Amino acid sequence: MAHLRSKSGGPTPDLPTLRTQFDTFAEGQPLPDGVRFETAMLGGIPAERVTAAATDAPGAVLFFHGGGYMFGSAMGYRAVTANLAAAAGTQVIAVDYRLAPEHPFPAAVEDTTAAYRALLESGAPASQIGFAGDSAGGGLVIATMLSARDAGLPMPAAGYGISPWLDLACEGGSFTELAGVDPIMTAEGALGCAAAYLQGGDASHSLASPLTADFTGLPPLMLQVGSTEMFLDDSTRAARKAALAGVHVEMQVWPDMPHVWHLWPSHVPEALAALTAGGRFLRERMTTGAS
Repeated sequence: MAHLRSKSGGPTPDLPTLRTQFDTFAEGQPLPDGVRFETAMLGGIPAERVTAAATDAPGAVLFFHGGGYMFGSAMGYRAVTANLAAAAGTQVIAVDYRLAPEHPFPAAVEDTTAAYRALLESGAPASQIGFAGDSAGGGLVIATMLSARDAGLPMPAAGYGISPWLDLACEGGSFTELAGVDPIMTAEGALGCAAAYLQGGDASHSLASPLTADFTGLPPLMLQVGSTEMFLDDSTRAARKAALAGVHVEMQVWPDMPHVWHLWPSHVPEALAALTAGGRFLRERMTTGAS
């Protein structure tokens, strides 16, 4: 979500300011009863372990935050991860992967893959691990699956993509069709984030833009996207691609919702409802292993 519109109509804040804002984004939002946050390390990658009073299922959900690969943090997403932990009934581990432009592609996916590998090596079975993420982190949900598959690692039980950014070339029709409607994103901001992350690299690389990849063998997916998003077609195209590859996919388009409306679960009823649906999807898949 580094591609936010300026509410004042003025210039977008600089990167350090954006990072600071998102690090404190969740402050003041009510959280589920009994929520706890603990620092953790997975494969040398900093992370935050989140549990709630309702956490009683085995396994873990690895959460990859958004922020255009340039900002965002586990701390800034506490309102999301806490409610997701409560809905999924299992711990959520938010991964603080390295950020661009200091650490360009493929640093982020290297870190999320390393975290997944470390979780497996700790003894957690793949069937009890889910992935979740929003925007750029939603792209990392599928990119990490592809990276793990190519490395010969077992697939997680399921993936939950929240307003996922899956095409860094931004070639979906909705990117231009909804440019004047999207209340959150701008084309300039999105393309700027892509350039900062890729730094001259190929936007069509499957780990940067998972829409270019072969989805064969991926686990069940749930994709949620708002009807006003410029990235709407990222999800619709991904759902079609998954279905054609024989992957179970549940696609939800939420009317009149902006990019990653899930960030406001204490203020927007649809945010909590969406996170609850995503958490239940993960819990069912992680428990039953159904496909």
